[in-house]
Amino acid sequence: MLESVVSLGILTEYRRVEARMLARLGRPPHPETLTSLLLASTIVPDVEGPPVTADPDDDKFMWAASTAGGVVVSGDRHLLDASGWRGVRVVTPRSFLTELDRSPD
Repeated sequence: MLESVVSLGILTEYRRVEARMLARLGRPPHPETLTSLLLASTIVPDVEGPPVTADPDDDKFMWAASTAGGVVVSGDRHLLDASGWRGVRVVTPRSFLTELDRSPD
């Protein structure tokens, strides 16, 4: 079973990245996109602790996955390099989709 897990910090970053990407395309923001994600996700608290990755902005993903016992799906090199921290696996989107394809229904 798949479960999306987010924190307030993650949602804030998603909103910022979405706005930047849509601005590049000359399109207005779509608040319903993040609202849908929020409604379909488990919310975990933001956790601050010792640095996890070489990019402190990425740490929120590792802490959320650690809290929820999850996997981070990302192509970000800093996150991929931190795979294994506290048992958190970080996989690329391609690897994640391959794993999903191989899993029994």
